[in-house]
Amino acid sequence: MVEEQDNRRRGRRVTASLPISLNTTTGVFQGTTRNISLLGALIELDRELPLGTAMTARLTLPNGTPVEAKGLLVRCEPVGPSPSGRFGLGVFFNAFSEGSEAPLSRWINEILEQQRLEAERYFEEREKIRLAKLEKKKKEKELHKRRRKRGRPRKHPRKRAKKAPPAPA
Repeated sequence: MVEEQDNRRRGRRVTASLPISLNTTTGVFQGTTRNISLLGALIELDRELPLGTAMTARLTLPNGTPVEAKGLLVRCEPVGPSPSGRFGLGVFFNAFSEGSEAPLSRWINEILEQQRLEAERYFEEREKIRLAKLEKKKKEKELHKRRRKRGRPRKHPRKRAKKAPPAPA
């Protein structure tokens, strides 16, 4: 159970478009990440590679920190409309070079924290708007109630004394 929770925390993915280099026994290929976590990455590449291909992935984080990880290709599917020539590669990272895992982890956590704060601000703003609408509706209802009261006749109007008809002379 603890290991499962640890993997879930490590596997938090962020959407990121970063240039990445994949070194395999058949060559070096340049691609772009679509999303990344400490467990792996989805990489867009202009060629198909066989499943199970061992590779070393190298990328540079936006802050300039290099990251290097060894991994295996676990998924390879065409991207977009049929003959697009682009493929989505799912790479599972099984080992990081020394000093690579911590900066990647910090960078992912910074992005996740930024997204959390943005979501918090968004929902706070939505709540303010909702409360303002409720307050406006309440005021309109109260105003409508007051207007209705003014225009209504009294429930028990005072009876006016009828004038007596003039006495016959």
